[in-house]
Amino acid sequence: MDDELAAKIEELLDLTAGDSTLPEGFTLENIARGLNGALHVPQLRYMGSAFLRILLMCSRRAGKTWGIGGRYAYRSVATPGGNRAYIALTKDQAREIMWEPIWKPLCAAWGLCSPNDHNETRMVTTFPNGSRVRFTGSDDLRHIATELGAALDEATVDESQDQPSDVLKALATKILPPALGNRGVLTLSGVYPEVHAGYYWNRREVDAWEKHYFSMFDNPHYPEPQTVVANFLRENPNLTIDSPIVQRDYYGNPVYDESATAYRYHSARMTYTPESSERMQLGPFRCTWARQPAGCDRVIVGIDQAQRRDRFAMVGHTWDHVRKDKLYQLFEAVTEPGADPTESDWLEVCKEARRRYGGSMESWSSPP
Repeated sequence: MDDELAAKIEELLDLTAGDSTLPEGFTLENIARGLNGALHVPQLRYMGSAFLRILLMCSRRAGKTWGIGGRYAYRSVATPGGNRAYIALTKDQAREIMWEPIWKPLCAAWGLCSPNDHNETRMVTTFPNGSRVRFTGSDDLRHIATELGAALDEATVDESQDQPSDVLKALATKILPPALGNRGVLTLSGVYPEVHAGYYWNRREVDAWEKHYFSMFDNPHYPEPQTVVANFLRENPNLTIDSPIVQRDYYGNPVYDESATAYRYHSARMTYTPESSERMQLGPFRCTWARQPAGCDRVIVGIDQAQRRDRFAMVGHTWDHVRKDKLYQLFEAVTEPGADPTESDWLEVCKEARRRYGGSMESWSSPP
């Protein structure tokens, strides 16, 4: 172990040292040591984090769920009257991956509460000091806010890689922040997603989020991970050690899987940054106009009712008709639900597009 790593571990241990109000030996360090006594350093680093926004992105069997449970248990017992929420995809999943195999055994092992303190129906634990931890699912957004009740000290959305991006974004930006306030902690947790896109993946690029990445090979409590990989490959001869699913789920490497999308989408290859762009409001439409890329000389516009008759979305694309190698999104114009745009409204957008990019009015207002 090098000196820098040893110093960081000592710093973590100082920050997570025991408290006289806690059961004897109940420290984050001992939680991270597990049954075999080996210190899970990345797990301890996560459990001791003081950041308000945390991204936890790991391989399978890396120890992230145990780390979430340990962090919640320690903080709930250390601070009276706390209120925390764990949110999986569904309430049944929360029971299967956290409540039964990790949470209740963890509380029992350290004598943190009695079995009667666990409400099995609601999946809520109320500790003797008044702290509460609730386990639920994101499949019913309408009831999450009311179920969580008062202010939250911490919320974790687990299995974030499988959460619909719009649901995850709603939880992270609209539903949970009012309860978390200025001091509550929000963690998005999961494994590496198949596709490099979506709200969960994009948090990697946001400085306000502290990132924690580790794999089963970093987990000293998971025996012989390389043997596990070898057995998996033997059972799946069509895969190799370099296959995206193996690299993601076992080694914790964010390898993109092109087969996971119908059009083999790859964000690095299939996105571009226009030379310049402009935003404007045109009637009920919020418009974004980009400068046409050099060489592009054809434009087509699509009008979509966005699955509801009371709102519209218009998207323009451009390309070089000789090379025909790339199709660029050129502009978009969208309305809010309930805007009920008229024909004259969207024709104004067509006129503005014609003014910017040329062409006859007929080509903008009629099908090609």
